[in-house]
Amino acid sequence: MLAGTGVARPARVAAYSWPYTAGVGRFNDGGLAEIFLSTAKHGTAVDLNARDAAVAASLLLQHGCPVDTLRRALTRNSDGSASGPLARALDLLAEAVF
Repeated sequence: MLAGTGVARPARVAAYSWPYTAGVGRFNDGGLAEIFLSTAKHGTAVDLNARDAAVAASLLLQHGCPVDTLRRALTRNSDGSASGPLARALDLLAEAVF
């Protein structure tokens, strides 16, 4: 966490036909501070990879990496849609109104 900013309580985000659950924590100013990803099947390789990606993304966000920079750095399909769960979650957050 960046010194003096504080992180608000996580809010739940969900999408239809998407097998992940995502949660977020925000800085007091409303900026994205952390993201949590998981699946219903805890302990599987898919679940562990999603959780680890979210931890790494959270560290980047807490050290000043802009959300849009992170979104652009993640793998995309040829149509520009997100390839992985972290990119999809960040896209959903970008589209959501909080």
